[in-house]
Amino acid sequence: MGALSTRPEDHGDQKQAGMISFFSFTRGFRVLVAAVSTCLLISCIYSEIPGLRPLGPEGSDESYVHEFSNFVFPKKVGHFLRLDMHNNDRHGRDVSVEYNSDTGIMLTVQVYPAWRSTLEVRKDPLEEHFQGVMGTVLRNSPDAQLISEGPARVTQNGKSYSGKMAVMTMQDFRAKSKPSRKRPKGISDLRLFRLGEYFIKYRMAYSEAIRGKAEKEIKGFMISLKWPSEEG
Repeated sequence: MGALSTRPEDHGDQKQAGMISFFSFTRGFRVLVAAVSTCLLISCIYSEIPGLRPLGPEGSDESYVHEFSNFVFPKKVGHFLRLDMHNNDRHGRDVSVEYNSDTGIMLTVQVYPAWRSTLEVRKDPLEEHFQGVMGTVLRNSPDAQLISEGPARVTQNGKSYSGKMAVMTMQDFRAKSKPSRKRPKGISDLRLFRLGEYFIKYRMAYSEAIRGKAEKEIKGFMISLKWPSEEG
């Protein structure tokens, strides 16, 4: 059995070692708390999307409502299932909701402000905005070829709304396993409407091989996804 040290410097070393152990534990604990806090913060960010809230009881994972426009996004619309939701500004006035169908149609609905200054100054803000959107699409997709462009129409709440539409072909970006030059053609369908102070934009993408069926499913979606009443 070893003798206890009586040298003051030995006791100092033991005390210093204990303090080092204590501070190491404290530092590790702080790191752990910071990591947990960060995870909780990230969880909150992804579980709460500004501008969108559950329409039903919390955790029901059913319909969500856009608080600014009163647009409701159900979990299922016709053949389409809701996949993801995004806010495109920090206030949540501009939101996008993604849907997908079993046949492989990718569909995004975006609801965002048609700013009052534009509405007051411009003769036809929808036409002007549509041309801007088209320009962005064509710049971002050099292989896109315009098939048709013209008026669009949808009936909601017993009222007919006029809009704009364009259909384009481009390489099907989902066929990533194939070289770009061998990818099959895809269809990109853009439709733009205005409801009061908000634009409503539909973007659809699907394989050219299912175009006939896709057009029927998209028509069904646009009828089934109800717009809010302008009076509401």
